[in-house]
Amino acid sequence: MPEVNLLRSSRLRWVLTIMLAGSSLMSARLFAAAAPNIASEPYFLVATPDLPDPIFQQSVILVLPSESPLVAGFIINKPTRVTVGEVFREVDGLKHPDDKAYFGGPVDYTEPILLMRSDHPPVGATRLASHLYAATGLGTIAAALTRPLASGDQRLMLGRAQWSSDQLHGEILQGAWETLPADIDLIFSAEPAKLWPKLVQQSHLRQVGVIAQPDPPAGSFGEFLRSP
Repeated sequence: MPEVNLLRSSRLRWVLTIMLAGSSLMSARLFAAAAPNIASEPYFLVATPDLPDPIFQQSVILVLPSESPLVAGFIINKPTRVTVGEVFREVDGLKHPDDKAYFGGPVDYTEPILLMRSDHPPVGATRLASHLYAATGLGTIAAALTRPLASGDQRLMLGRAQWSSDQLHGEILQGAWETLPADIDLIFSAEPAKLWPKLVQQSHLRQVGVIAQPDPPAGSFGEFLRSP
C-alpha cells in the first residue's frame, strides 16, 4: 500500500472544487440526452464490454460535472484488499476499520476521499447530490470515519479518474462508454461485483427500447389495440 501523501490534500480539495463548479456547455450538450439535469447532478460512466483499457475494464464511474476542461470522477465498483484501518492506522475510534478501501482511479491513487450517504453530513463535507457528500483532507475524513455512520453508507476512495472534455467526448463517440443517471443506492451497493453487468444490461435495454412498460388499465385504449 503506497504511503498516503499528506502534502497533496490541498490539491485534492482544489480538484474537487473544480469538479463541483457546474457543467460546461460542451458537457451539457454531450450528455443531456443520457443524463438529465447534468449541470447539477453527478452521473455514471459505464464501460462498454469491449473497452480495451485494462484499468477501466468493467468499471462504473461516478462523474462530477465541471466548468473546467477537466472531467473527473471515481470508480465505485472496485474494492481493494486495503482496509480503512490500514489507511488510517493512527486514528483511534474508527467505526468500520475492516471496510475495504476502493480504487477510485489511477490519478493520485494515494489520495483518499470519503463518499457518504447521510442526512446529517459532518462539518467540512461537500454536497454532491441529495444525501450524497464527499469529505477531503485527512483530518476531515478521519473525523467522519469516527462518526456513527453505517458501514454501507460510506466508501473510502483512493485516487480518481480524469480526462479532458475532448478526450472523454472522443472515447464516448468511439463506443468506450455509456452514460446513465447516477443512483445513490448503487454507489453504495453491497455487491459491487454485480454493479457493472447490471448497468450494462440497463444501458442496452434503453438503447433498443425494450424496457418493460406497465400494462394499461382495464378498458383503456391501449388494451383495445392489443385485443385480437
